[in-house]
Amino acid sequence: MQNKLMISIIDGDTFKQFSVHKIIKRVLLYMLFALGVALVVYFVMVKFLVGELDEIIAEKNKAREQFQELYEKNSELARNVEYKTNELLKANMQISELEKIVSIHKNLDTQVNEQKINLDTLSDEQKQMVLKIMPNGDPVRGYNWEKASGMSKGAESFVYNVAKGTPVYATANGIVDSTNNIRGGSYGVYVKLAHSFGFTSTYAYLDSMVVQKGEFVAKGQLIGYSGQGGSARKDGLLYELRFLGTPLHTMDYALWNLDNFNAVTNNKDQIDWKSLVWALDDLAQIHTYRTAQVDSNSTKVSIE
Repeated sequence: MQNKLMISIIDGDTFKQFSVHKIIKRVLLYMLFALGVALVVYFVMVKFLVGELDEIIAEKNKAREQFQELYEKNSELARNVEYKTNELLKANMQISELEKIVSIHKNLDTQVNEQKINLDTLSDEQKQMVLKIMPNGDPVRGYNWEKASGMSKGAESFVYNVAKGTPVYATANGIVDSTNNIRGGSYGVYVKLAHSFGFTSTYAYLDSMVVQKGEFVAKGQLIGYSGQGGSARKDGLLYELRFLGTPLHTMDYALWNLDNFNAVTNNKDQIDWKSLVWALDDLAQIHTYRTAQVDSNSTKVSIE
């Protein structure tokens, strides 16, 4: 009787009694317990899998965003490559014309066409552009030319008698072509700038420089400080201009400004100013077109 469970059922006047073995009861209890555990495990696994699925979806969305970003960058690079290719083609087409800008002859008996070119016919915008891209003016500020009136204008370079530590400024927009930080020699510490159309300017006898090779500098930007140089080791600044390696009459360009804009065409520098004026006019038109394009794009952005 200890291993049995009696169940009594009363249905009206009828009385029925059943016996259930206790082992069966335990089995049923174990089954119910196992079923409960299975359900708990099932819900835990479902929750875990749902979390894993959410992470996979998030990573998929992230990968899709990264792909979209890379696609946009690739498209932008492709557009830039196409633009640069077109620019290079245009530049190659104009090389033969740009080579005609000047005519520098190495033989002394060869003369350049002495036709007078009046640069005063250029517009104010063109003149301002010329004075930015071609070296002009003094590399030091407030220089007294009356004290240097006895200097020969035929000199290929000019030494400014200024105190050591005087600020030195670029005389035109350009790129730092080369530098030398070693004292001594004919130039000592110097900075050489490369300008448009093959012009270069050199600032020697420096005490120190504040620019590096390959750096872009704008007209009037500080590039260094004057020092000492020459055989007498006097304070000063050596300033020299060249075109395609050929020395120019530096003083003419140092005195060149809006007031005497046509002066440089009257010196003995063998430059084909007629071709140069043509090139400057073409460059001014390109500059005007690009400025208009930038203004148009800015207007479109502001409207949007």
